[in-house]
Amino acid sequence: MKKTFVIIFIGLLTLSCAKAQTNDKNDIIEIKTIEQIKDIKERILYRAKNLLNTFTDPSVIVIPFESESRTQWTNLPVGIVNRKGMSIGDMSNTQRIQMQKLLSELLSSRGYLKTTGIMHLDNILERHFNVPRLKWSHKEYYFSFWGEPSLNKPWGFKLEGHHLSLNFTYADMSIAPTPLFFGTDPAEIRETEYAGWRVLGEEEDLGFLFLNSLNEAQKEKAILKDRSVPRDILTNPDSEQRLTEFWGIKASDLDDNQKRLLEYIIEEYLHNLEHDLAHEEMEKIKNAGFDAIYFAWIGNIERTDSQYFLIHGPTFIIEFDNHRNHIHSIWRNKGNDFGADILKEHLKNSPHHKNE
Repeated sequence: MKKTFVIIFIGLLTLSCAKAQTNDKNDIIEIKTIEQIKDIKERILYRAKNLLNTFTDPSVIVIPFESESRTQWTNLPVGIVNRKGMSIGDMSNTQRIQMQKLLSELLSSRGYLKTTGIMHLDNILERHFNVPRLKWSHKEYYFSFWGEPSLNKPWGFKLEGHHLSLNFTYADMSIAPTPLFFGTDPAEIRETEYAGWRVLGEEEDLGFLFLNSLNEAQKEKAILKDRSVPRDILTNPDSEQRLTEFWGIKASDLDDNQKRLLEYIIEEYLHNLEHDLAHEEMEKIKNAGFDAIYFAWIGNIERTDSQYFLIHGPTFIIEFDNHRNHIHSIWRNKGNDFGADILKEHLKNSPHHKNE
């Protein structure tokens, strides 16, 4: 009996230390349980592979990484714009569970709750304000892989639907998490059993908190009085405008408390990501020079249903637009949206490139 037990134990130990080979002959990873994987980027890869393995035909969910549509995004409902990949409504329960586990790995609890809250908000629109042609429903959010999850080849995924566009790129154990778009309609629900619900309330509250910390001279710099509240974020997918100028008040003109309040707003966006990823992104912003960040405000300083603010740094853009109780909000990395920078590094360091 003891001998049998020892043989079984050795067999299990050997399996736990074994190597697993994926479709890419160079893509070797250790077989582990998720609890044994400490590195967040390995955990994300593990979750992504588990999700992909639930599909008997990967072509229904995997789109070539080189496809031009990888770098296209929209926040419009599926009734207006078709999506790539597979809808949540068409997934099996197993596939939905694995997709949610991947999201939970990548996002913090606040980011995950905002994501699922935005999708649930569509259920509320469908139930109480139904416009059938727009296809408001959490079932109408689409997931797609761009290339198969791999240690050695670039890949990514997109989760997108009405008021949501998560764009994630992975290359050489580096992660690019932008553009990251969240929106809500309404910004605040004012009727039905959901009255008072604000999915993106913290972003708006922090904006007012920072604005009201400024003295009158600082407000003169920060508030753009010659502009009306935009109907959308300025870097929306259909806009040809790209923000190259810096507007408003510069962080170097703020006191320490005001700088911290500005940092709170930035953190609210970055900390939609898992803890380590969020701190990695914040470190990049600080290394580029926090004092070089600008804040601009459009609209009344009292609470209304319409206000806009822009936070613009050397390496990033954050926009928040509430137009008539309807929010569009985005975080963009100026050089690394859709992984532009990390893909350049991947190409530079790839064996194929070196041999040319």
